[in-house]
Amino acid sequence: MASAPIPAYNSSPLENSSSQNVSRENLKMEPLADVALLPGEERMIDKDVMYICPFNGALKGKVFITNFRLYFTHTDSTFTLDVPLSVISRIEKMGGATSRGENSYGLDITCKDMRNLRFALKQEGHSRRDIFGELFKYAFPLSHGLPLFAFLSQEKFEENGWNIYKPMDEFRRQGLPNERWRISFINSTYELCDTYPTILVVPFKATEEDLRRVATFRSRCRIPVLSWIHRENQAVIMRCSQPLVGMSGKRNKDDERYLDIIREANGTPKLTIYDARPNVNAVANKATGGGYEGEDAYQNAELVFLDIHNIHVMRESLKKLKDIVYPNVEESHWLSSLESTHWLEHIKLVLSGAIQVADKVSSGNSVVVHCSDGWDRTAQLTSLAMLMLDSYYRTLRGFQVLLEKEWISFGHKFASRIGHGDKNHADQDRSPIFLQFIDCVWQMTKQFPTAFEFNEHFLIVVLDHLYSCRFGTFLYNCESIRDSHNVRTKTVSLWSLINSSTSSYVNPFFTPESIRVLYPVASMRHLELWVNYYIRWNPRIRHQQSPVEQRYKELLALRDQYLKKLEELQLGAEATGSCDDVRLGRGRAQSIRGHGILAVTSSAALCSRTPSLQTRTAEDRGSGEMEKQPSSGSESSGAPPIPRKPRSLGAAPVSRQESGDSLDSPTGSHVEWCKQLIAATISSQISGCAPPEVVNRECKIGWKVDHRVSKRPNLRQVFKDAQRVITLDEVPLVPGETIKTTAKDVMYICPFTGAVTGTLTVTDYKLYFISLERDPPFVLDVNLGAISRLETISVQSHGENTRGMEIVCKDMRSPRFAYKTEEQCKLEIVETLTKYAFPLSNDLPLFAFQYKEEYPVDGWKVYDPVAEYKRQGLPNESWTISKINSSYEVCDTYPALLVIPTSIKDDELKRVASFRAKHRIPVLSWIHPETQATIVRCSQPLVGPSDRRCKEDERYLQTIMDANAQSHKLTIFDARQNSVADTNKAKDGGYESESFYPHVELNFLDIPNIHVMRESLRKMKEVVYPTIDELRWHSAIDATHWLEYIRLLLAGAVRIADKVESSKSSVVVHCSDGWDRTAQLTSLAMLMLDSYYRTLRGFQVLLEKEWISFGHKFASRVGHGDENHANSERSPLFVQFIDCVWQMMRQFPSAFEFNELFLITILDHLYSCLFGTFLYSSEQERMEKEVQSKTVSLWSYINSQPEDFTNPFYVDYENHVLYPLASLRHLELWVGYYVRWNPRMRPQVPVHQNLKELLFLRAELQKKVEELQREASSSRSISSSSEHASSPSHSGTPLHTTV
Repeated sequence: MASAPIPAYNSSPLENSSSQNVSRENLKMEPLADVALLPGEERMIDKDVMYICPFNGALKGKVFITNFRLYFTHTDSTFTLDVPLSVISRIEKMGGATSRGENSYGLDITCKDMRNLRFALKQEGHSRRDIFGELFKYAFPLSHGLPLFAFLSQEKFEENGWNIYKPMDEFRRQGLPNERWRISFINSTYELCDTYPTILVVPFKATEEDLRRVATFRSRCRIPVLSWIHRENQAVIMRCSQPLVGMSGKRNKDDERYLDIIREANGTPKLTIYDARPNVNAVANKATGGGYEGEDAYQNAELVFLDIHNIHVMRESLKKLKDIVYPNVEESHWLSSLESTHWLEHIKLVLSGAIQVADKVSSGNSVVVHCSDGWDRTAQLTSLAMLMLDSYYRTLRGFQVLLEKEWISFGHKFASRIGHGDKNHADQDRSPIFLQFIDCVWQMTKQFPTAFEFNEHFLIVVLDHLYSCRFGTFLYNCESIRDSHNVRTKTVSLWSLINSSTSSYVNPFFTPESIRVLYPVASMRHLELWVNYYIRWNPRIRHQQSPVEQRYKELLALRDQYLKKLEELQLGAEATGSCDDVRLGRGRAQSIRGHGILAVTSSAALCSRTPSLQTRTAEDRGSGEMEKQPSSGSESSGAPPIPRKPRSLGAAPVSRQESGDSLDSPTGSHVEWCKQLIAATISSQISGCAPPEVVNRECKIGWKVDHRVSKRPNLRQVFKDAQRVITLDEVPLVPGETIKTTAKDVMYICPFTGAVTGTLTVTDYKLYFISLERDPPFVLDVNLGAISRLETISVQSHGENTRGMEIVCKDMRSPRFAYKTEEQCKLEIVETLTKYAFPLSNDLPLFAFQYKEEYPVDGWKVYDPVAEYKRQGLPNESWTISKINSSYEVCDTYPALLVIPTSIKDDELKRVASFRAKHRIPVLSWIHPETQATIVRCSQPLVGPSDRRCKEDERYLQTIMDANAQSHKLTIFDARQNSVADTNKAKDGGYESESFYPHVELNFLDIPNIHVMRESLRKMKEVVYPTIDELRWHSAIDATHWLEYIRLLLAGAVRIADKVESSKSSVVVHCSDGWDRTAQLTSLAMLMLDSYYRTLRGFQVLLEKEWISFGHKFASRVGHGDENHANSERSPLFVQFIDCVWQMMRQFPSAFEFNELFLITILDHLYSCLFGTFLYSSEQERMEKEVQSKTVSLWSYINSQPEDFTNPFYVDYENHVLYPLASLRHLELWVGYYVRWNPRMRPQVPVHQNLKELLFLRAELQKKVEELQREASSSRSISSSSEHASSPSHSGTPLHTTV
């Protein structure tokens, strides 16, 4: 088995050579070591130095200085550094001639792009003087009377980037000028305002003289001018600077009238003025002659302060961020450290302000935006709002236009904020305002991954060349200065580089949407640190660019190949006997190619084998339920298999309702219905999509959150009669479920949307609440198995409803209900709920024994221990499958079949069992197919305080080691902390002493016990439900230590996997009793080592084997049907394991065949008691209760519709071992599970559905090609093929696109 990790798809953070865009011959590049010089670049000096790398130590090599870059190459490796000199902020001499210590003499270089460099030189003859002089001169050319490199560059490109932005063309695109707005050339010579562009859009009613008088009252003469106009409602975004009110409260009638003219232009009753500053800062600015628009002077305006801090605060925030990310990242308190920088908080405030601006304009109200001088926060807000409102700016060229217009043309002070060529690094004008804006754009691309034509690489290249001075695009502070320096004629535009070869900057998931307004969630729990930019220089940080894009591009290429082949075959068919259907087919193929990524085809198009789905009626929507219409041949009617592996990766396409069903319309079966439940937080498993006609500017959250949808698993058919319609007042039931009691006029106290009154029904399986007060009806559904405890509460301020109950659930929510105290039926609700939520405490059976659903697949046959061991190559000469535990006499918590060393006799085995806690002897879990290294699991040895020994146990472990001829050490991984293991020793437990086990290496993994984990999850619930402290989100998560424990588990599993794979050493894993942390570690390590367990079926086998068969105490840890919620045995060990699997999926998005919905479905049914899979604590108990014959397996449900749980990005990395990064900066809170009940956790737009459709389309095209090839070879007529395609037994459903 190969040990190579899955390759990361990294992109170069800085395009140092234009050879990627034009040929070397055209550029006439000269070699510099192993890098090509740019045209106009000259080599100045080179020097032997020692680069003090913060990650790899001192590296000896040579540094080259040109008039553009610093280039270092390591003598003994391929390591290089390539740093544009203009990226350098400061150069300092390190040490002196008398400095002592190795590498203490040299240069310290501080860069603007989040890194620092240190070079050491020999302490003799002033060896650094010449290199320091050259470096200082060319890093800060303006301070030495030299030109910036952009004026020396002689690069040539196919595209002229200076032609990207033409103000008149852009204003015409917006529909300007019109009868209310005119183009003014009053600033053609920059006399009105020297920092504004020459072409301005102003109100038609305002004269030139009006503009001059207004300019005298605005800071820097930056009058209110139009940036953007809404094509439909004519609302506008105006930008300007603060009014010069001063302490005396000066007024300017012309300015007041001017703003009123703006308001009147579209009939806005109130003009909204967004002042980006905090109120206190605006008041302070009055003391320096500035101020804000008082509502007494501007009576038709409302003033809103957005509380965004000034440039100095932002500069300090970025400095703090750099301190925690370079060179070392603080691991122990990562989230708290990140929060202390306030960087993401500032990002949130900027995004939040832009959302307010966009929402106001979208609602038909004109706005004026300003800060102090109108060139920093103003540019951030207007450009972000325009990005949300106008899809043109979300294209590659449109975004360039946006930057040229709002930032470059309107005078953002790039020279002052960046300090191009200036040695004065301490200048108080420096500030990362533009970086902050690009970060906000990146946050939006994360939340709307299909809405932007450009990708992350494009944004990073823009930022790199913000500093590089290779292009003239970002030079100087305003248009007038650029004109005076002839920037457009003497330098090259960055857009020349970008647009000469756009392929590397394009987002393959882009779906053009002309009318959609984007409203990102400006919440700390939705914002992420941009690791690929801020921490990209740390080689230990895996770049988070997944292989998904590459996979998508491959599929697009394959699609085009199939379409081309299809057209060729159809042309050949036409030559022998053409028909209308052939021409129609070719037309469709061209249509599919022409519609970008995906296309909607007619019902006779390429999906003729898709089963039809019955959508629900208006009455159905009230119940939140939908049924799948049966169809003949449904087993073979899904998407055909993808050629690389005989299984279906694509989901059967869902019929899009032409009637315009809204976004909350489910599409049938429990999976579809469960998808809506989870849709409040998860992007990856949303399969439904809105018709384009229902997404308009009023759709302000992108995807409508449906918090009505319940979590009720009626899987294929709610009732025996498939045609039956569920009425609004009817409770949908699963087979075997019965209603026990109903109460009307019960109030559900929703923590998110307020109280709502309705009917509460309790069955023997669920609590079901429905309210018809809202349209659509509000539905809440709670599986009784998920209830941990019921508490009676007093309810204040809810009228007659003075009493109530709180239902504390195991799945991170606690719904509350209020009712009138005098009504007897309300008491019956509590009693009935208690009885059926805790059936075992009330002498009732668990509901799984009453559930009567039938499936085409028997999930109990998923795991056959003999077949699984045979897959691993067992038995062999060293290992045998033993039946010594067939009647569970050796160990009552172990399975009947065990794999043990061949040479061990039964009586020895029994003596070993007596020396191990709970008799859980060391048994094999997994064996490496090549090295024969094994993972063995067991419990702790019963050493006790007297250091007892067991010769049979010592020999047993020696035999395990000997079974692997390649290793002379057996590694024991004890999951516990050393101190805890010592404590257990005093209680007759303990660990393997290396003095008694001489060939053993003992490692403690420091994972806390079940009680610590239980408390951690309790703290987590307090943080995420029902309210979230927005400002302290990161530190609050940090304080729960949940992610720290996830990190410890993953780190332990990585060590185990690495020991087996890299060291070829067998390992023994245990904790105390061997059924909690042991199961977590062995199953995670096996998941890393064996790609089979990363398949949908393989993961089921892994759970059945390592967790269910080997006796994880599900009954005790989960408390199925037990009223004793305070039982100290409760602990979320299995949830923690599934969380670890999710973290691995995030780091390796194409390595797992299953998706996030699959994991959440498993956790939901961990509690639900609908299936028998997770009931009881051992195989023996399940045998006694006849679980397999009397209940249904969860895998029956999963495997009857696997396409819903399949990851469309999956690639079978058969020979790869996964080594996830067990680092807090790579781990995330699983918001899609822990915070899913909060309806404000709006999902991101999914790319998974796009790819599923593409997979399906590709498979259908391949099938069509094969059909035509067969027809051509057998000389069949095309017409007969057409008749077959239109057969009634193959009715088609059109492919649908995502919104």
